[in-house]
Amino acid sequence: CTRDECARHNDTCALAAPAGSQRCVDPNPAPAADGDWYCECVDGGEQAPRAAVGACPLDECEAGGEAVCAAVGQNCTDRNATTASTRDWYCECAAPTTGEKRTGAATCVLNECVGPCEKCAVTKAGEQNVCEAAGQVCEDNYPSPGSQGTWECVCDDFLTRATVAVAVCEVDECKGDGLLCGTADPPQDCVDGNRTQPDDWECVCNGTVGNAPLKWADCTFDECDTHRATCKAAGQACVDIDKNASALDTWYCRCQLPDETGADALKGVATCSKTGECVNNTACSDAGQVCYDDPDNLTATGNWECHCVGDYTGDAGQQGPATCKLDECAVVGGAAAVCALHGQDCVDTDDEADSTWECRCPGNATGTAGEQALATNCTLDECEVVCATCEGDVCGAAGQDCKDLDTAVESVKSWECRCRGDSPNVATLRVVPACNHDECKVHNATCEGASPEQKCVDPDPARDDNWECHCKPGMAAGLGVRAAAEGCDVFDECATECDHCADKGAGNVCEAAEQDCRDPEPWGEHENWECVCRGRATGANETAVVEECVLDECVTRCDSCAMGVDGTDVCAAVGQKCVEGTKTPYALEDWKCACAAPLEFVTSPMGVAKCEVDECEDAVDGAENPGAVCTAAGQNCIDTRRGTLGDFECVCPEPKTGREEAGPASCELDECAVEANADVCKGGATTPGVDALQKCHDSNWTEVGDWQCQCPLPSHGSAQAAAAACGVNECEDEGHREACAGAAGPAQRCDDGDYFAPGDWACVCMFGGARETAGPAVCELDECKAECATCEKGA
Repeated sequence: CTRDECARHNDTCALAAPAGSQRCVDPNPAPAADGDWYCECVDGGEQAPRAAVGACPLDECEAGGEAVCAAVGQNCTDRNATTASTRDWYCECAAPTTGEKRTGAATCVLNECVGPCEKCAVTKAGEQNVCEAAGQVCEDNYPSPGSQGTWECVCDDFLTRATVAVAVCEVDECKGDGLLCGTADPPQDCVDGNRTQPDDWECVCNGTVGNAPLKWADCTFDECDTHRATCKAAGQACVDIDKNASALDTWYCRCQLPDETGADALKGVATCSKTGECVNNTACSDAGQVCYDDPDNLTATGNWECHCVGDYTGDAGQQGPATCKLDECAVVGGAAAVCALHGQDCVDTDDEADSTWECRCPGNATGTAGEQALATNCTLDECEVVCATCEGDVCGAAGQDCKDLDTAVESVKSWECRCRGDSPNVATLRVVPACNHDECKVHNATCEGASPEQKCVDPDPARDDNWECHCKPGMAAGLGVRAAAEGCDVFDECATECDHCADKGAGNVCEAAEQDCRDPEPWGEHENWECVCRGRATGANETAVVEECVLDECVTRCDSCAMGVDGTDVCAAVGQKCVEGTKTPYALEDWKCACAAPLEFVTSPMGVAKCEVDECEDAVDGAENPGAVCTAAGQNCIDTRRGTLGDFECVCPEPKTGREEAGPASCELDECAVEANADVCKGGATTPGVDALQKCHDSNWTEVGDWQCQCPLPSHGSAQAAAAACGVNECEDEGHREACAGAAGPAQRCDDGDYFAPGDWACVCMFGGARETAGPAVCELDECKAECATCEKGA
């Protein structure tokens, strides 16, 4: 005889995920070898006795992934090559490019800051890129493998940068150490003439003249800048004897020529004497000049001259005013010196007049000139002017646009060339080597017009004529180079990755829940995929995981189910009900036959139950367990015959005794059986002449605290719940009784008034009351008063 156990357990193996990956094997079908069946992987040697294998080998790269990756020059890797994890294979880009994609070809990038490659910032593996070595940041904003030579070194300000080279970084020291200038009294300006050089900032006086590198400046103010015209009108020179900015009213007018005599006048015109033809000459003074007549030839006439005064220069005028000029920008220490100190150009717009100087933006910079003040709004757009650091239209000549990222006058070499149109590529201080263009903007109609609709992809915008039509996600894999792809006629929402598919980029949600995915219409985007329970389990849910797959072995027909394969319910056949343990596809052989309430099953699974009820614990007919009456009476409940009802017993708790069926018991307690009580009596006082100990006696077992200690005979005495005091009745001694009874005369009796006083017994006359201790008394009898056989009252 043989019995192949796989006929019963084949589902356990065959339905293990993914279905068909395991099979059942019974190595010895003899009945004596029951329990030796096992599941084994179809593709591999893993086995599991009497259960499904946890995970079988499954390399999805060998199953087709390798061909997909190799077609685009990529490597295939299966991160978990077992059946426990499917759709986890990846295409990985070949070095030095990087990138990966699950279940499909990856989009590869080449980060030239990481490299290594010949044109990268890192040329050899393990080396530091050239930007980081210079303390700068490396950026590659165009990591397409076809767009090489686009990496840049970027300075800390993230504005100054250089393409394929270390950048010349600018630092405005006035925003650092140069803040010292603003703390002067009064505050001074900071000027950093060359932001690429360290430690070249200086403090410059504001409204006065003076500068000093790396510290506060000593500021000067020439009051003649204000009062020069006053002296000039008198043909005199202006002198400021103390140009310290804090020293005011120290200017004076001075006679101009050596032959003139007169006293200098502080804050006013001097009185100067004239000689020769200049005595009454007003032609020179009216022109703000001084008259000169040769002191060595005063007798000659017609030889006087007009001379320029102060800082004015010009040839002397013969017998008339001279042509005098003054470049206020050239006056050392003059007010116009502030222009140069602030890096601006000084221009005197009228060299024959006073106070006509102005500051202008330096060089090619543009802005608003300042009349006797600094220029404002100075900017230098290196894309619009011609200068040593400027663009010079190299961008425009290449069909690109120029952009100056920082138009501050101090910021140079901050321009870049930018590609026009849809290309985002830029290059600092040079023409962009390759302007990327998305060819799909031109050829997209070819792909979208295909049937079914396809997607245009430009894999390398730096190259021309390489656009492709790709089947949309979910369709059969395929692409067409510069043409529509073929075979894009399948759209399985279970087998692709898309926003409305079962796999939205994190894996197929059905497979992750160990369920099957089904797309009833895999030829279009209908968004009607559904998760379906595997095997004989029931349950399906459209566009979502089934919350609970059900496999109820009580209603399903199978070899190991309660219904069997023929539909015979083994539980119902004996009046019991089938109860499923866990209704999941992989929790098999956990059903039981259950007894009708309130009886419960207590046997192992997959069989008819032995029905019992513990009336001390179980509720009956929805009410409290019957044995609760015992607990309420402070007694114990015992149900020794669980197959029937009404046979529980209430048992008195020890040391009490008593039990009653189906109700509280009458409990009894012989308190003398309590060892502590008995010891109290045994330890009581003894009676002289009596060897026995006291004894405990409980006359009523239903009462508590009524036990007594009783003295042993012939002694007398007892006490409740305590040791007794024992004594002897000496009259019980026969000799004592006979001594009294046999005495002559009227009758006597023996009397022991105190059992605890030895030797105090006495004979007491029965008539008259006389007594004698320890011997007969002398008794008298008045027969007229007493009652006796011979007495008067007795008759």
